[in-house]
Amino acid sequence: MYTIHLTEEDFLLRVADYRRPHAEWHYLGNRPAIVDFYAEWCGPCRMLAPVLEEIASTYREQIYVYKVDVDRCEAIADAYDIRSI
Repeated sequence: MYTIHLTEEDFLLRVADYRRPHAEWHYLGNRPAIVDFYAEWCGPCRMLAPVLEEIASTYREQIYVYKVDVDRCEAIADAYDIRSI
């Protein structure tokens, strides 16, 4: 699998400091990224997963495809106002 599942700690190291919502947003990565906010129970999220995996595989040297489980990373979802999945 080429998608990268992030914990809250991983997100802080690879993407951004979500704990400072009013600060200027600064991406920490060294190449472009897709961040997919998803839930295991979400049907459309499960349908999109193979597409994201294919993108991650095809462009693995050019971009990152991150996945953030909103049920496990509630603080990140709240910081970015993720309200529906």
